[in-house]
Amino acid sequence: MSSVSKPQTDFTLETKKCFVHRQNSSTSTFKVLVVDDDQFISSLVEECLITLGLNVVKRRHTEPFSQTLDQNIALIIADVNLRRDREADVLTRLKTEYPGVPVLAISAQFWATVESAVDLARRLNVESVLAKPFSYDAFSTTVRSILSNYE
Repeated sequence: MSSVSKPQTDFTLETKKCFVHRQNSSTSTFKVLVVDDDQFISSLVEECLITLGLNVVKRRHTEPFSQTLDQNIALIIADVNLRRDREADVLTRLKTEYPGVPVLAISAQFWATVESAVDLARRLNVESVLAKPFSYDAFSTTVRSILSNYE
């Protein structure tokens, strides 16, 4: 009986890409708050942000954000599950507790075209949205674009 090896998914390849890029990263004073209940996704996003030279603070949706209010957060990346009502509450809470701080919403439920992604971002009152799975290039370009407007 021959064994069939499972091909690597893009997600695995993107994870490796983050680690490769990390070697060339420089440190920054920017802090990014990552809000996600999935530890694996949260760690992957953290690793990609570190490759961009950013400092990362992680919180779960259920954890208080007040512990990070004094940390000069420059960007919030929040996983959103559109099927749960509390997600809108989380985004509202983030926008209230961090006025003026841009939010990037990520979700496996954003199957959007470019035009509808803009509409979705407006509806959620966030700067941008990214559908999971996303590439490192799409993620880094979006983060850089948002932060360039923050400076």
